[in-house]
Amino acid sequence: LQNTPEGSPVIMEAQLRSRFVKLCSSCVVFVLLTISAIVIDPVIARWCDVLGSCFVAGFIFFNATDMIRGGLPDLLDGCANEAVQRGINRTLARHFADYEWLGRVRSRRSGTTIFIEIALGFERALTAGEIEHRARAMQATLQHEIPGADVSIVVSPFDAILA
Repeated sequence: LQNTPEGSPVIMEAQLRSRFVKLCSSCVVFVLLTISAIVIDPVIARWCDVLGSCFVAGFIFFNATDMIRGGLPDLLDGCANEAVQRGINRTLARHFADYEWLGRVRSRRSGTTIFIEIALGFERALTAGEIEHRARAMQATLQHEIPGADVSIVVSPFDAILA
């Protein structure tokens, strides 16, 4: 079975695999039906039918359970593990002087991607360019700490919390 290109969606891999399962099942059924049609003995013909049916049912069942097991994590969101939380905490500590207040920190895992959202408050005296620079630096540190993470930094002025 040829693999899909690196980074292909799970649905594409599932489609390719299901087509492969259908091809293999059809080939087995074709061979056994041909044997069943050629053979004169009815016992051998029945055994070909039974073996073909059992093989196809088992082949489809085991491939389907394997596909469900492999695809279920991509369908269900999960909480990020302790290593991700430690990476977020290290990043927040490293950039502690860059922000005035810390709002919500959200992290979740969906399949192999980890989504991180951090709300930060900055002083009003800072320029938009400086705030953007600080947010991008924190985002880069997070992506270095947690490779493959999808990081969002939500920015608001410091006095917004006081209002």
